[in-house]
Amino acid sequence: MNSLYTLVSVPLLSETQSQSEESHHEHNSHKLKTTLFNPLKHIMTNDKNNKRIRKLTPNETHSHPLLISPDSNSDDPSIEIGMNINDTLEIIDLDLSRLIISPIFQDPFVHGLMRKILFNYLLISNKDNNADDILKQTYYYRQGFHEILAVIFLQFYHRDTTITEEQIKFILFIFIKLMDPLRLTFYQESQLLTWQQSYFIRILKLCDLDLYKILYGDTSMNNHNLIWLIRWTRLLFLRELPMEDCLVIWDHILTFSYSMDVMVACLVISILVVVKKDLTKIDKDEQMDNDDIIEYLLQFDKRGSKLNVLQVCQLSGLLCEAWESGHWKELNKIVLNHIRNNNIDPNRKRLEDKLRKRVQKIIE
Repeated sequence: MNSLYTLVSVPLLSETQSQSEESHHEHNSHKLKTTLFNPLKHIMTNDKNNKRIRKLTPNETHSHPLLISPDSNSDDPSIEIGMNINDTLEIIDLDLSRLIISPIFQDPFVHGLMRKILFNYLLISNKDNNADDILKQTYYYRQGFHEILAVIFLQFYHRDTTITEEQIKFILFIFIKLMDPLRLTFYQESQLLTWQQSYFIRILKLCDLDLYKILYGDTSMNNHNLIWLIRWTRLLFLRELPMEDCLVIWDHILTFSYSMDVMVACLVISILVVVKKDLTKIDKDEQMDNDDIIEYLLQFDKRGSKLNVLQVCQLSGLLCEAWESGHWKELNKIVLNHIRNNNIDPNRKRLEDKLRKRVQKIIE
């Protein structure tokens, strides 16, 4: 599928799914069609006489969709393990049914639209796109795709207005622009390890040696940091920051010309710089250890609302520019200037504000 101008309908695979594509929404006399979704609670039943019991996650008991299967015959850890169309659609349905970001996602019509967008994304990005029959292709869906799509979808959907097919295509376009580079690095374990070594650790060490020592002073803890790095990067801070702040960050990622690898590394480092005092306090506390630092970063959603996201984006942009231009010695200076300009003593700030008001009165 080489064009975004033709959306493929999700195939009907079983009797439990809707037998026709329909919508109550019209735009310019053209119906926007999508497969209505039957909620899982209506499909599942405890009635012994009902033989049509649907499995929810047929592969999850054997392998996690985010990880590489240990049973794979391939020796290459960068190779993704895919699923057939039935299993893919079942997991997508399950993930969508669990979305709690907004009640609109419990609407069968909205669920059908989300399902259609995700399916078209998988077709477009499919490594197995030489297969003409979409029923026979292997699909590489990963948990987390639906959450990022949900945030994008919310920016276009309004209950009182009809969402057009052009808007759906644009949602898909934005999703592709965001997910393609994100997926390559942060949804493959081997690539994530490479990113940590090649970008994150190198840039962090040049930006702030103290932060580097706190997180990586004990080299045996390198992989422990992946626990929180996976959480932060795969959903682009959705679990750590308010959605409004995430949208600002995503806008910077989409509009800046820097690579996703560098931009995400600099964003993470910028956030760490802002909370450096907290991390230093934990590090110096004899009653605490590296596990406490990991816990702090895993529970960052309790602190993320206090960040000035515009300052974080500004700092990360300066770091990206210095890194990409090869001015690596400037990285630490940029961080020190940021700390100096934003960590003003509150008593001094109050005095400055009073003086400023007095001068303003004299002028008036």
